[in-house]
Amino acid sequence: MALKTRVKVSEVKNLHDGRYCAGMGVEMIGLPIDPKLPGYIKPETFAEISGWLSGISYVGELKTLEELNPDDYALDFIETKEPGLINELILSGIPIILRIDLDNFVKKDELTSFLTQYAGITSFFLMESSEKMDEDKKILLKELAAKYDLFIGFGINKENVNEIIDTIKPLGIGLKGAEEIKTGLNNFDELADILEAIDTDEYL
Repeated sequence: MALKTRVKVSEVKNLHDGRYCAGMGVEMIGLPIDPKLPGYIKPETFAEISGWLSGISYVGELKTLEELNPDDYALDFIETKEPGLINELILSGIPIILRIDLDNFVKKDELTSFLTQYAGITSFFLMESSEKMDEDKKILLKELAAKYDLFIGFGINKENVNEIIDTIKPLGIGLKGAEEIKTGLNNFDELADILEAIDTDEYL
């Protein structure tokens, strides 16, 4: 399965979910390596998951550095939403993904100034928001995507994913892992619908 853009899936918590993402052509999976995050993945569990999968990049998702050492994981990226951690994370030598909450910025100038400050020391920005993806946000994100490496991580569904990719032209998109509907059973329907909508094999 080949996808028309790069895809990162966050909050992957077990091998089953990781295998599903790899089989669907996802490029990056994010695993919570911070003990303070739900679904925390211990180093030994990470080793088991990564030992079974191939052709996929691993993103360590963290909130703080208080109780973890990123070197305990064979990571391709580290992801945080805390700019204050970046100087310390740089010391690990692992490429950094910075999550940006658009809701925290009232003025566009403040946002562009922030992105410019961190663009040179991060691999890309994962843009998030609690608000819907309206036309104003599409216009803003299109302008930003022309200047910065962005993944769009909100407001995406199977109906609008191709429009978002074609209009905004981001570096990629960020999706969430499957919701657990009962112990050991996850619902991949929404994730699968989005991935199938951008499956380039469908156009052959």
